[in-house]
Amino acid sequence: MNVTNLTDFLSNPAKSRSREYILTTRLIHDLTVAAAARGYDLRVYLPTIDADGFDIILDDGDRLLAIQLKAVTQQGRASNWSIHRALIRPKAEDAGLYGFQSSQCGVGRGGGVILTKVAASGELAVDATYAYTDIDVLSAIWLDLVPLPAPQRDCVKRLRSQLESEIGGKLKLPRSSFLRASTPEHLLALCGLHSRIEKPWRLQLRKLLALRHLGAQSTRPEETLRINIKKYLRELSERAPEL
Repeated sequence: MNVTNLTDFLSNPAKSRSREYILTTRLIHDLTVAAAARGYDLRVYLPTIDADGFDIILDDGDRLLAIQLKAVTQQGRASNWSIHRALIRPKAEDAGLYGFQSSQCGVGRGGGVILTKVAASGELAVDATYAYTDIDVLSAIWLDLVPLPAPQRDCVKRLRSQLESEIGGKLKLPRSSFLRASTPEHLLALCGLHSRIEKPWRLQLRKLLALRHLGAQSTRPEETLRINIKKYLRELSERAPEL
């Protein structure tokens, strides 16, 4: 199989199941190696059926994270991907923190979505780069902590009401709702899992959200929290390749 054959294979809709298997095993390899570099075993669980809107569960010993996997080839034109509303909405105990309703329309699994860009890089080699989103990444965009062109920003901001518009069903996540990860270690950090690259952006974001939605007090001014979050997210994604 030469490069052209491999590219055609990865792009062929009839080979979607085989491609899914290749990319899932590649992701598991990349993340477990990154976790091993941090000194722990990342546990990966695969559901027996695909009924709840996620493909794998990642467990670093402190956080269980349900993940939906999406993919795009180097030549792919897809600009959005369908996901279950309930997967991405916050857990019931966190609904108020994110300004969501404490009802079936406002709570969910608190999971995430990993988008893999795949390309053939040799006769037997596949390059994979990753991007990630979840309710924290979306919240950072909604709070204007991630720089986006106005049309893309407005598109992502519309997701806020779409998430609560129905109890179930799906919505489409645009490409601009994902943050690119520089490496698998950066991907772990974006997911909120243990990594050698520790950036406390989620902790800072929760403090900012608590100020906004719960009227909480903070020892740090809101502007300081905003500056820190922007800095951490930029460090996690600034050298990542384009999706």
